[in-house]
Amino acid sequence: MWYRNVLAASALALLSAMTGNAQNFSGLQNKKLNKVDDIGFALESLIGRIGGSVDGNIDSVVVSREYEKELQLKIYYTGFQDAYFSISTMSESKKEEPWVTAVKFRQTERHSPAEAILFLNARLPEDALSESPYLRINLSKKPDGGGKVKVYQLQKRWKANASGIIRVSLQPVGAAANLTETRQDQMPAKRIRFDNKKKYEIRDLKKSSIAPLRTGGSQSIQPNYILTGVTIDADINGVWTNTNSNATLNSMIITGGNFVKLYNQSGPGGSHTLAASGNVSFHSGNLYKGNLAPGPNIKRKISIELDFSGDNVRVKYFSNPLRVGMPGAIYDYTFSRKKAVTSPPTTVAGPDKNAPINLWDDIAVDNSVEFDRPQDISNINMTVYRDIHPASGMFYMLPADYHLRWDADGTARNGYGFSISYGKQGDGSASASGDSPVRFSATLTSGINSREMNFVSSLLKSRYPEFKDLVYLPLRENIQSSFQNALSLFGVPADKISVTSTTDLSNDVTVEWSTNPDTKEFIQTSLTSGDGIVASMVLKPKETGIVDITIPAIISLSATRTLGKMSLDRLTWRNQEWTNATVYPLKLKYLHVLKKSILGNTPIIYSWAIGDVDVPSRGRVSFDNGIVPKWLDDDPSSVMWLSYIVNDCDSCNNEVINAVTDGVSNSTVQQLRFVIPDPVFDSLKASSFIITVRSKQADPKGEAVVELPAMTITREPGKNFMTGPLFIPKGMSPDFEYRIVMTSVDG
Repeated sequence: MWYRNVLAASALALLSAMTGNAQNFSGLQNKKLNKVDDIGFALESLIGRIGGSVDGNIDSVVVSREYEKELQLKIYYTGFQDAYFSISTMSESKKEEPWVTAVKFRQTERHSPAEAILFLNARLPEDALSESPYLRINLSKKPDGGGKVKVYQLQKRWKANASGIIRVSLQPVGAAANLTETRQDQMPAKRIRFDNKKKYEIRDLKKSSIAPLRTGGSQSIQPNYILTGVTIDADINGVWTNTNSNATLNSMIITGGNFVKLYNQSGPGGSHTLAASGNVSFHSGNLYKGNLAPGPNIKRKISIELDFSGDNVRVKYFSNPLRVGMPGAIYDYTFSRKKAVTSPPTTVAGPDKNAPINLWDDIAVDNSVEFDRPQDISNINMTVYRDIHPASGMFYMLPADYHLRWDADGTARNGYGFSISYGKQGDGSASASGDSPVRFSATLTSGINSREMNFVSSLLKSRYPEFKDLVYLPLRENIQSSFQNALSLFGVPADKISVTSTTDLSNDVTVEWSTNPDTKEFIQTSLTSGDGIVASMVLKPKETGIVDITIPAIISLSATRTLGKMSLDRLTWRNQEWTNATVYPLKLKYLHVLKKSILGNTPIIYSWAIGDVDVPSRGRVSFDNGIVPKWLDDDPSSVMWLSYIVNDCDSCNNEVINAVTDGVSNSTVQQLRFVIPDPVFDSLKASSFIITVRSKQADPKGEAVVELPAMTITREPGKNFMTGPLFIPKGMSPDFEYRIVMTSVDG
């Protein structure tokens, strides 16, 4: 026998509920409340009959919508004609709560269900978080009179400032605690280095791939090119001439970066003689040979110091004779590079396969803060290439990964670059394949923004003074991917999958596939679970000397890689609230600031702990920012962001799926959830129930009655038994039939 979807029509007391799209702040949405049996309330009901009894019975109370400051109820009942309803919340001590405004109304007709909305009022202090353990319903013959009392377990959480601001304190971690307005370069204790040959895990829920850590130590230096903390990247080899033409010491030749020869000018023809030579280390050392002035051939030791600045070098040396009684002398000259030296080419020649640069080598972070993957720091790949002609100043970057596009300001499909279409091709035309009527389309992006490019450009400029520009690495072929293999695990054949890409890494990549409704449900579960669909992108550089580069890719609706880095504007974050623009509730972990050390080029991340504050969708946050020095805001290249995790939220997943699904025009796409209470299993001695649903609303076009796959309901606490979808035209209610087959314990 088939049953219509009328509440309480089934003798099994089967509850069929639509999954909702509300905030679900306390997890109550679509929940049927359990009645509380209490001798005190039973006695109160008995006394209430003295004023005149009211006939009727409450069948069930269901939460239809639930928000931080609002609770919407549906009360299903029979009888109670012309009765007065009074609905309120109660504390643990069974006292009415003054901060929730009671709802009172008169039911003049037998109209079920009755709907009521409870609101949090101003009596709950600002920033307070409270919970209402019980819901009370009083039914009487006259206003505010005694009568029947029904009490239900509620456990509703209220947040006073839900429509206002969540105030968050920041606690400095490690080196950040030592920062002041004058102490601006406090180095965190830990150094990390990511392996550019390793493919880091991109899913949120799996942490098996942890980057190797290296703690302690300081930045390594190259002895030939560092002097008094200043990096000199220009070639110092060549001929250098004394700017004082009257000086005896006339010229200097440097070879190998550290072998120095000093020459005297002697004789009327301007001939030169070798005065001294030898190796220097850190641009200082001792030279031996000859003398620096006409006279006896006396062997001298010369202590020399070289201080380079562009095309000039300051030469300071002390001439110390080895013969006792001979005076020493101190000389201080400026030499310039001989103009005849050939300048390096400045034309752009393409990336140098032999000059890869690891951006995050020895990045300084605090011991208690973990960055499991380089994408946690930047969307720009850790490997950057220098041009074959360094003097051109050109550098080449790559994406760290590709992930589903999501735009915080987007209105269509809740900002997602993702769609599920029933009975339509990507161009909107009718599907040509009856066996694969569901079409998926995902737009993948690298997520690289101008703020990250500014920081990386600043970092490269500090290391390479000739830096001019940062561009994407040129490719010789379109980006390739392994999505065909990834989707085959879901049963999608290769001929139903297409990937559209270009050779320009600044462009998005589109992945499309078609499948049947059953496989769609399987894929949809993965998309909302955090696992996502994971594949690889293969980049083939135009410079054939650079081997193919593989980076990860993921299609997920709830992963942090999709929702992205929650950036803060350094100019406004102190006086404007940050808003959680996602559909999901987020748990905030840290405020991070990525910057370059003031006296060098070491990347540093300073961190402030937020304390795992939960921020609901559209929730606003104000930071107690006094502990964060304001000079951090003045660095135009710094990057400031919030790290977070995405809290589980079934109703949020449903909202996203509904937003990205294109069924029949102007239709709502919904799943059906079936719940069979434990007492039904017990009374019927049942081991399982098989439910089959059929409806015209299961057809995207609404033309034919479609029977959905049978679903087996067992006794599994916490499991959702769902089927669908139904395509419900605007202004209409769900309309379906269901058939129930019971399997008893004895088979």
